[in-house]
Order: sequence, then structure tokens, then C-alpha cells
Amino acid sequence: MAENMEQPTPEDKKFKHPLVVILLIILGIIVILAFHEVFSLLFMVGVTIAIVLFVKRANDKQRIQDEFKKNNFEEVLQNIFPGSQYFPKGENVDADGIRECNLFRMDRNRYYSQDGLKMRLGNNNDIDLDYVEVRTYEIKTDSDGDDYESTIFKGALFKYTFFKKFKDNLYIIPNEAENGKVKHGLFGGDKPVFNPKKYDRNLVETELEDVEFNEIFSVYSANEAETFYILTPQYMSLIKELYKKYNGDIRFKFSDNNMYIAIEGMDLFDYKIEYQDFTHVDMERTLEGCVRQTREELNSLAEFAETLELGDSIFY
Repeated sequence: MAENMEQPTPEDKKFKHPLVVILLIILGIIVILAFHEVFSLLFMVGVTIAIVLFVKRANDKQRIQDEFKKNNFEEVLQNIFPGSQYFPKGENVDADGIRECNLFRMDRNRYYSQDGLKMRLGNNNDIDLDYVEVRTYEIKTDSDGDDYESTIFKGALFKYTFFKKFKDNLYIIPNEAENGKVKHGLFGGDKPVFNPKKYDRNLVETELEDVEFNEIFSVYSANEAETFYILTPQYMSLIKELYKKYNGDIRFKFSDNNMYIAIEGMDLFDYKIEYQDFTHVDMERTLEGCVRQTREELNSLAEFAETLELGDSIFY
């Protein structure tokens, strides 16, 4: 009589040799761990190389920029604008000069400056320009009790001086924006974070006839009649063009016979370094680029004045 034997199920076959399965699992874990260790090592080596390369390139850039500004900048400047002056540390504008614009907050005399220029522009050489790159900061304390510098404003400050004298101060401050696009509240653009009324008590906010201009800017003045005289439809259009060009990071002030313009984030003479490979600088191409960029940036300062129609024809 045939013996009735129960046939093994697929599950029985799968686990018929559990020791083999356990060994395979252990081997897999060892392989994974080994791969993980190798991967971690390679990752750390890659990160270290990247950091070293980044630091080297940063040092290369600072060194070459400093050398170019020391040895070559003055010659390029004089070729384009004879008689102009260059101040590497920005000493052409002191703390009082930076503070008097009132276009950004300044905590005591805490500021750094560099790349200052004194130039005469305009078709009739009737515009004086003081340009400086400035960073203002305040001292804060971290959770460990250590003090550190916290940037308030970092960018470029223009001071154009011309024959026209204004009766009172006028500020044009951009409303809050992201990437050059105004943040909208119920009644248009949100108000600016920086409010010059805190520093200039005689100001009142003025609304103009240009709806888009009112949405983009808040206008504060001590003389409403003069505000309408200065901010003609044509001039508001020019200012809006500059606003869009600089992604909303631009502020204006008219005072006495000066026009101040502050552009956050601007660094005209931040040169690009050309490399032959990952580690070796191509000095010839780099210096050519420095000269070319310097020419372009210096000419842009003159074009800026022309765009805003400064000089002997202003506000006729």
C-alpha cells in the first residue's frame, strides 16, 4: 500500500535550509556596511577636496582683485574719466556722509567701506559723483553669549551733486518685494521695512497720480508741491525702469543739491577669475576680463546719470 506523503509547500521549500539564508543575510549586511564605509570615505574625501578648492579659489579671487585694483585700476580710470580719483578703502565718504543719506539704518559708526570714487560727469562736466560700496552692521549676541556682526545694509551708495537745489528732503523708498515683485496687501504694496520718518521728523507720505508708482514705492517728503514738481510722469517712468533693473533693491533721496541712490547688493568691481583648469588661474584672460569689466562699470556710472537726466537739464 502506497504511503500517503504530504507534499512540501513553496514556503517549506523556501525555508528548508535556514542556515544558508542566515549566512546570505550576514554576507549582505557585511557587503552593505563595507560599501557604506567606502562610500562614506569617498564622500568625506570629496567634501574635503571641494572645501580646499573653494577656499583656494576664494583666496585667488581676493588676491587678484587686490592686485588689479592696486596696480591697474587707476590707469583704466584715468583713460575713461581723466582727473577722477579712486579710494580703495572708500575714504571719500566718511561716517557722516554715509549717515546723512538716511537711506538705510546705521548703528553708531559701525560700517565698512571700499572702492570709493570721485568723478565728474555730464555733457558739460556739471555732475559730481561720489560712489562708495558700504556695509553697515550692528553687534548682536548669540546663544553662547558671543558677540557677532549682523549686516544691516550692504551695497552701493551714489551721491550725485548738481546745480539744482531742492527746498526740502524727498525720499523714494521701495515697498516690500520678493525678486523685484511687490508683495500685495489689501491696499497695494506692503510698506517698506525702512521708514525714513523715524530719522527725519518733518516728512509726510505723499500719494502720486501714477498707480503703479504708488504700488512700488512709498514717497515721503517735507514739501508736497516740490514732490509733484520733481516726480513728473516721465521721471517716475525712469525711476520705475531702474527699480525693475535692480529687482526692487533701490532707494532715492533728494536733498539740498544732492541726489542719493542706494542699491542693496551692488558690487561693481567684483571680478570674475578665469581658470586654465581646476587649480591654475589663467592670468591673461583674467586681467583682460578685469579691464573690460572696469570699463563697463565706469561707463555705467555715467549712463546712470544720463538715464536720470541729471545735470544742467534736470527738472526744467
